[in-house]
Amino acid sequence: MPVPYLLTHHVEETPPPPQTTADQTAKADDLVDEAIDVGHGRSDPLVVHAKMLRLELLKVKADLERELEDFVLNCENCGLDVH
Repeated sequence: MPVPYLLTHHVEETPPPPQTTADQTAKADDLVDEAIDVGHGRSDPLVVHAKMLRLELLKVKADLERELEDFVLNCENCGLDVH
């Protein structure tokens, strides 16, 4: 059975710029779709683990968003809340 391209592409020597959680989640989505397209079943271990990765990234994203909702700054110049 073919291995998805995203698992076999060459990793560059220089580290890539930091990615957002949303970018990483989108890549996990792409990995799931590509694995299914090349013939891995929806319950194949590769697909299951990619889905688990995607779920964990979505949980992290949700946790970060909740933390940001609670984070409020007050402008010292005008006294208004900055969200």
